[in-house]
Amino acid sequence: WVDKVEYTLITKPNPPSGVTATQGTSSDRISLNWSAVTGATSYEVWRSTSTSSSTATRIDTVTTPGYADTSAVAGTTYYYWITAVNLAGASVASTRISGYRLKIPTGLTINGDTSVRAGGSATYTATATYNDGTTKTVTPTWSLSSGSSYGAINSSGVFTANGTATQRNVTVAASYTENGVTVSNTKGVTITTFTVTITFNGSGGTPSSQTQTYTAYGTCGSLPTV
Repeated sequence: WVDKVEYTLITKPNPPSGVTATQGTSSDRISLNWSAVTGATSYEVWRSTSTSSSTATRIDTVTTPGYADTSAVAGTTYYYWITAVNLAGASVASTRISGYRLKIPTGLTINGDTSVRAGGSATYTATATYNDGTTKTVTPTWSLSSGSSYGAINSSGVFTANGTATQRNVTVAASYTENGVTVSNTKGVTITTFTVTITFNGSGGTPSSQTQTYTAYGTCGSLPTV
């Protein structure tokens, strides 16, 4: 016979408390944390891009408090709920908490001509690419990383080439910093020349032995006098 039977009533655990989520402190994850719940054997992490828990989906189950959501996309705010689980089932959801990844630039593209006439100018712009896949026109710091004696570039990205009798090469450089991350790039630019040959005849008639030929490189301020 059975002398004595003891039963232990297991009830669902209380919902987790102290739930936190990082907001823009990391570029590759949203870190969640909460206080341990007595009697809980695991925890369910629920997530949504809406504030309503009815739209949330369970993204993972863990056995200890804390979770790193590395599947979150930068630039999107997520809402989280945590439930505590034991043999009796899952608790009601915790208080809603929101978090988001830090959006940072991952690359920089310099837009503009690859050649400029001697004495001429060209305007360059920069486009940053971000870790969420988006792009944006930005205002970088401009410089010439090589060939600075052949021209100059200002803070607006306008490059002005000096006059030169021979072809020259310069390197346009751009650097941009956002949220503590710096991206940079360079673009090679060729300063091209053109040759103008002018033939003068003093008598105004058919060129003769007194004809003079002048060759000008780059830009001409005025015609030579004969």
